[in-house]
Parts: sequence; C-alpha cells; structure tokens
Amino acid sequence: MKTNKKAWLSAMAAIILVTIIGVGLAFKPSTKEKEEVKRAGVIWYYNSDSPFATDITDGNNWTQIDPSKPGCGHNLGILPCSLDVDASVMTQAELDAYFFTQFNDVASEIIKAALKRRSLPN
Repeated sequence: MKTNKKAWLSAMAAIILVTIIGVGLAFKPSTKEKEEVKRAGVIWYYNSDSPFATDITDGNNWTQIDPSKPGCGHNLGILPCSLDVDASVMTQAELDAYFFTQFNDVASEIIKAALKRRSLPN
C-alpha cells in the first residue's frame, strides 16, 4: 500500500510539474511577433561635407531629398550618405530626437548605421 501511495504521489507531482511548465511556456511573450511588425522606414541623406560629430548629429544637415553626393556608392568612407529611420521621423527636429533616442547623439553609431558611406571630398 505504501508503494502504491508513493507511486501515486510521484505521478501527481510529475503531472503538476509538467502542467506548470506548460502554462509558463504558453504565456511567454513572443519576440518573433514583435520582429515581424516592423514599420516602413524613411531615408534621410547627409547633406554636408563636414566630418565633425556635431554636424553629423545635427538634423539640419540631413534632407529627405537625395543631394547626389559623389562617392556614395560604397561603404568605406567616414561620412554617412543615407540612413534608414523610422517612418514617423518626418522633420529635421524629429530626426534630432531620433539621433538622441536611437544613437545617444553618437556620430560614430550613426555612421555605422548608415546605408551607405563616403569619403571626405578632395
């Protein structure tokens, strides 16, 4: 009788454990769904030849109209050419705020995130 009771308690404990693990996994937030809901972006173009960090992080030096700066066909330079940002960023002031929230106003991080880069003009 003790063996049956011990076996029954072990089986119940195993069932409870499996149920708790199953419920825990069922309510785990899915990161895959969040990744799939990605907003369309807006392309901004760096419209300056200045390599200074204060100029790169200044939204006034960026435009949504491609200025066709020479040398933007590669990613070897130190100046950003174009940057894909969230679609909600529609003004230069919003771009300033975006640089602060996404890149902590660090020019090198903006340059790394640039779709294309270019060298300093000769």
